[in-house]
Amino acid sequence: MSNQCGERLSSARVGSIVLLLALVHTSALPFDEAHEQREPPAFRSGSTSHWPRVNARTRLHFDVDASLAGHSFTPSFLGTNLPLYAPTRKLQSDALPLLKPAGMRLWRWPGGSNGNYWCPTLSGQKWDACFEDAPIFKRYGAYPTSEASLHLSAFIALCKRSGCTPIVQINSGIAIKYGVAACVAYAVPMVQMFLDAGIDLKYLEFGNEMYGTWSPPYGVDGLVYGGGEYGRAFSDFRHRVKARFSGRDLQFGLVVNTDQPGFCTQNNICNWNEHILSHSSAGSEAEWLVVHRYFSDWGEQAMLDGTILQSGPQGLDHIVGTLHQWWGSRLGRPPPPVALTEYSSIFMRSQACGAAQQYISFLWQTKFIGDAVARSGSIVAMNHFAAFSRHRACVTWGAGRKRAPSDSYSIYSVGGGELGAADGTPFPLYYAFLLWNLYGGNTLHSSRTNGHTTVYVTSWTVRTCGVPSCNDEVLGTRVSGATCLELIHAKQRQRGGRLAEVDACRQVAREHPRSCGGGLPDRP
Repeated sequence: MSNQCGERLSSARVGSIVLLLALVHTSALPFDEAHEQREPPAFRSGSTSHWPRVNARTRLHFDVDASLAGHSFTPSFLGTNLPLYAPTRKLQSDALPLLKPAGMRLWRWPGGSNGNYWCPTLSGQKWDACFEDAPIFKRYGAYPTSEASLHLSAFIALCKRSGCTPIVQINSGIAIKYGVAACVAYAVPMVQMFLDAGIDLKYLEFGNEMYGTWSPPYGVDGLVYGGGEYGRAFSDFRHRVKARFSGRDLQFGLVVNTDQPGFCTQNNICNWNEHILSHSSAGSEAEWLVVHRYFSDWGEQAMLDGTILQSGPQGLDHIVGTLHQWWGSRLGRPPPPVALTEYSSIFMRSQACGAAQQYISFLWQTKFIGDAVARSGSIVAMNHFAAFSRHRACVTWGAGRKRAPSDSYSIYSVGGGELGAADGTPFPLYYAFLLWNLYGGNTLHSSRTNGHTTVYVTSWTVRTCGVPSCNDEVLGTRVSGATCLELIHAKQRQRGGRLAEVDACRQVAREHPRSCGGGLPDRP
């Protein structure tokens, strides 16, 4: 990484940092004008090397047009699922201290399939009251609810303490099986609990992967439904809940898939999007769309890492493009913003495991976040799946598995695991979020890919210059009887206020490089 001080982007005074992020073909390398790229070690899956051969003396050059409008980088790109089955005690003692520095404050609860087979109610003895009114959901393993689970009241307490932005899943199966009124009857008290706790709940997600026959209550007792039934339930539920909270800006997420017209498999409900758009008004009423995507090989012919995230049926451009086709052809308008409320970007088809597999997944994850911001403007939020997942040893899986192991999803150790990592141990994938939180800035510019590598330039509107000094902890460092920020302001006063803050910062950084500069260069 090389940091730059005082650069101007779009006429705004900003500090900027160039992030050299490997596309998934290469390893992450430090980058500076005079830094020479080394050849990464060869990594093989089967008999084919997935690493490009790069001469040790090769230099890469990138063009970033800072005059073009950048893409907004918001905290909504750093989110995670906090699933119901996560042990509350472990989350409180180990997970939360790690989530905060990584900027992961967009929390989705109850996380994954829990959102459509669990009946959340209030607390204490009323934990499972919903199951008595909707007994079909007793069949899915979440009944009775364990006292150690991350129940609604526990989630609200953690969210309030950490300043989270919650996405709350509503069990849409209740609306389809027992009627919308029954679903509203349990959802309204849930919303009210957040408001009573002082949390401005805004985002409600209506169901979980309802387009799949694996999602309850499809097929139980002969129950069959499609996009039309789901869409009409969504609209009715949305109108009723909005009426109960007329002074609140509640926004409702509609669950869609990214299948092309006519695509149908045995475990996907056929014509899901088409029936939502043609048999209900949900497509024009939803404030945002819910999409899930796991960037991995699910037992098909092994795909090279470089193709999965960039293009093809799994890529971000495909997701956004397909939804634009659906909404454009059926409604004559673009779709609402898209949120990936479940995703994981992992490299599965390889001989790598443990730290090596996690490191490759870290590269994918880092690139994926950058691409989501820089290439797909319609994507507004993402939630990694999941904050709680046990890390497993290499021997428990292999290249022939159809689904990646749990260690692909782990960002830190919670609740033990086969590797025996202490609770609260960050795994390589965690650092992708940490780096973006530290260096994501306000605006993101990206270069064209060069030699399987992309440069992202992020910018800030700042009080001072340079990435290290943007950290309040550094600004508050005491040196020579004053803090770094006080020294900067003193420099400005010495010049009668004519010295720009960015220039004062540069002078203080040169005079106190260890305390206030963090090694800032003399020149931009």
